[in-house]
Amino acid sequence: MAALRRLRGDQINIVARAAAPSWIFEIECPGVIVFPEHIDIGLVQPNGFETDFPATLKAHLDLTARWHDRVREEAAFLRTIGAHAVIGDVPPLTFDAAAQADVPSIAVTNFGWDWILSHFEKLDLQWRRITQIYRNSYARAGLLLRLPMHERCAAFPLIEDVPLLVRRLSLKRDEARQKLGWPLDRKVVLVSFGGFGGGKLNFSDIDASPDYFIASFEPKPKCFSGQWHELNRRLDCRSVDLIAACDAVISKPGYGIISECWSYRIRLLLLPRREYPENAILLNGLKHHVCTDLMPEEDFHLGQWKKHLDAIFTKDLPLSTAPKDNSDEVIANHILRIAYQ
Repeated sequence: MAALRRLRGDQINIVARAAAPSWIFEIECPGVIVFPEHIDIGLVQPNGFETDFPATLKAHLDLTARWHDRVREEAAFLRTIGAHAVIGDVPPLTFDAAAQADVPSIAVTNFGWDWILSHFEKLDLQWRRITQIYRNSYARAGLLLRLPMHERCAAFPLIEDVPLLVRRLSLKRDEARQKLGWPLDRKVVLVSFGGFGGGKLNFSDIDASPDYFIASFEPKPKCFSGQWHELNRRLDCRSVDLIAACDAVISKPGYGIISECWSYRIRLLLLPRREYPENAILLNGLKHHVCTDLMPEEDFHLGQWKKHLDAIFTKDLPLSTAPKDNSDEVIANHILRIAYQ
């Protein structure tokens, strides 16, 4: 969205159809018009480690039970706003609605929910009908701009591979640290699990060297005696600037965190993400590009961090080529070509 804004300025209106808080868009791309709506489910997760499979299945069953009504509603919305194109990452509803509204649609992703959710069919055969509905919707997308670290995305009829998509920095490292109140002479470690949180950090003890300054959206554990900076979820700076200001990140595998650690050469200490099919692809994709190690979930919850942090800081950063600086504009130009052809 920011690249579209740079390329076309005020010549286009960008509308976000999402349940995410509107302030996120205000920070990342001022001027975006937000129409709050929950159009995607993904996985129901009580925290960054676990998936609630019964709740996830129920949510997808509820959505697909009134699929045709929801498609009509979203198609009507697209006509109302006069959309020239629809870009999805990648709620299946998007592409059926765009086709019904006769609006070009573009997917931007490294996986489809049909592929992710098909792995759960062994748990419950009800998933089979759900994944078929989603697969049929993806088949109506005009184009998939497929990001690196991807599955085949076989449901999409037309695929073009694009460079690693990563947000651009707006602050230098020291500027971001000063704005956040972080020390300039300490190793800063960010503990982050996206919007899901890491669960309650109830350590019986925590083993973290005073060499490390810990920043997290989670509250400071009662037994932690070192420096712990609890971050406000509504940050004063963009989250990509926050990540690039760190020396290392403790997180779960995900495209966003991996792409930013890859681009800005940040060490990444990963915790396993159970029952998530994308894991193997992401781990294979990052091994030559990101300085990374795995921390067992048990060690994380026992507070045994020091040995893992010490180990990752003995590793050299990879010499791999950084992603293209204009990858966002490569994708934005594809979108503009389709929207205004």
